[in-house]
Amino acid sequence: MTVPLPETAASVQSRPWFVLPARPSGRALWARAGLFAVWLMVVALLVSQHVFWRDEVRAFSLALQGDSLIAMARGVQGEGHPALWYILLRLAHMVVPVREVLPGVAAAIGIVGAAILTFRAPFRLWFVAIVLFGAFGLFEFVVMARNYGISMVVLFAIALAYDRGRDRGILLGLLLLALCNTNAQAIFFAGGILLFWLVEIVCAHGLRPNRAWREWAVAAALTLIGVVLCAVTVYPPFNDAAVSPRSEALSVGLIVQSMLSVAAPFGDLMPDMLKWIPGIAVLLGLLMMGSVLSLIRTPAGLLSGVVVLVALLLFFQLVYPGSYRHQALFLVFVMTIHWLVAQGHGGRWPGDGTAFRLMEGIGQGAFVVLLALQLLTSYDILAGAARGVPFGRAADLAALIHRRGLDDATVMADPDVMVEALPYYADNPIWMVREHKFGRVVRFTRHAQIHLTAGDLLHTAQDLRRMRGKPVVIVIQRRMNPDAPAFRERAGYVGSYSSTPEQVRAFLDATTRIAVLRPARTDEDYAVYLLKDPVTGS
Repeated sequence: MTVPLPETAASVQSRPWFVLPARPSGRALWARAGLFAVWLMVVALLVSQHVFWRDEVRAFSLALQGDSLIAMARGVQGEGHPALWYILLRLAHMVVPVREVLPGVAAAIGIVGAAILTFRAPFRLWFVAIVLFGAFGLFEFVVMARNYGISMVVLFAIALAYDRGRDRGILLGLLLLALCNTNAQAIFFAGGILLFWLVEIVCAHGLRPNRAWREWAVAAALTLIGVVLCAVTVYPPFNDAAVSPRSEALSVGLIVQSMLSVAAPFGDLMPDMLKWIPGIAVLLGLLMMGSVLSLIRTPAGLLSGVVVLVALLLFFQLVYPGSYRHQALFLVFVMTIHWLVAQGHGGRWPGDGTAFRLMEGIGQGAFVVLLALQLLTSYDILAGAARGVPFGRAADLAALIHRRGLDDATVMADPDVMVEALPYYADNPIWMVREHKFGRVVRFTRHAQIHLTAGDLLHTAQDLRRMRGKPVVIVIQRRMNPDAPAFRERAGYVGSYSSTPEQVRAFLDATTRIAVLRPARTDEDYAVYLLKDPVTGS
């Protein structure tokens, strides 16, 4: 049994082949429930095995700092993310004061988004399966405890509320305000939704003032408030690594170049196993442009897709480079626009003949292929989990520290960020080598010790031992090879590192390597050293 979707000329002619002609019900819903149950079991397995990465625990540490929500909000100002994720973590921890709220909140948000997609979105079952088991649906927005899954939930909520929300601008406006504060790039998605709505109004009513314009203006005002709240939380960034160096050399030529370079800013959407193929970047660029072309049958859809894509191209190349989690949200945005179009929204071109249908079909095929490629990235994730390779080594480091009776030891690392995830698993005091202070959150600032040597590491460890009278554990990502020639290299986000054979030998003579925690699926793998007792030499 099925429930028909709203039938309009626009919805019939603009319906992609992956969109249902009717909402699922009856047996169709049971099939979706079965698919959702399988997805949920796989997610539960991945969550149970997941070792938190530094950015996940970093946000948790920031969320718990300060004596109040206001103090916490002051502490995250300039971190580079809006406050919504921190607020959710802080509130959850106030209700249930255990560390497990971090994976719990992230999983709950991801599950809600997946449930909306599965049971309410007007997409065919095979399309839903591709999205659920793609890398962002299976892992990035549900297992990874980051703020990006919130954007997916809010975008899907906007699609659900759009019919009623157009007549009550405050409803869509509040959702758009929330969207702006999920992550910095989400302001472009909010702007894209507003643009979609605006073009639809113009197509239906022209420029005559009426209630539709008033409701849109209310939503636009609330969105602007959301943008301001995001901006005052994100800027000015205290992390020097939060801004692309290219932003300091802006020119018309650079802007045009960034707008035309489609593949590179979205390179993580291409699975690693395929990146060696010659010309694969060209294919990715075509798939990205094709995904926007899939919206061509409605003026609102096409215009919003083009504008958001161009905005992200400029943002990723001139402001902040996007990783997989940032790039995948564009796919969610395109899905949201398709959802709105399937409900009969988006307006119509004066004519939409065979050429339009051909371009639409090509674009839809490109979009489906791009989504299907995310299944290969999921395969890599599942294969790594099956081999027992952890996402990071923080849990193993904490277990090692406890096993050797070093629960009161001072922990230091190079780079410092290697132990940002440790506070989730252990309570050891952490010394920030470059910032010369104890803490849990590294600031990527040039107002710190920019250059570090192997000799500095040893001297710092010895100073800490004298200062606290406790053992010192040293975590080092690079290999300490006394036979390697002297070198200097870039280290971390804004620093550099150098060593000589003499410095390395002195370090190895004064320490004992107690473990090598490698490999990991991220860059968080390292060797662990214990500073020898100055009296016994052991």
